[in-house]
Amino acid sequence: MFAYNNDFIIKSAVPIAQILKYFDEIGVQKNSGGYYTFNSLEITIKEDYNPVFSNLLIPQNTIIIEGTREECILFVDKFRLKFLSAGG
Repeated sequence: MFAYNNDFIIKSAVPIAQILKYFDEIGVQKNSGGYYTFNSLEITIKEDYNPVFSNLLIPQNTIIIEGTREECILFVDKFRLKFLSAGG
């Protein structure tokens, strides 16, 4: 569906609360080390904000997925389809 190299990184402007709600819905588990697991995947979220104007912050989260290529592709495809937007 999507083309990938060997890096499975999602840059997302989806608010972190929505991402975590989705993770909860699909059964992603948070670990004490600050990362998440899903099946045999290890997922790290780095929260950041990109200032567009001095009073407007746009979330820019980086989600790093590690595991087998096949599982990473499946996870990333499902994530992208979940939050796919046609701009309207």
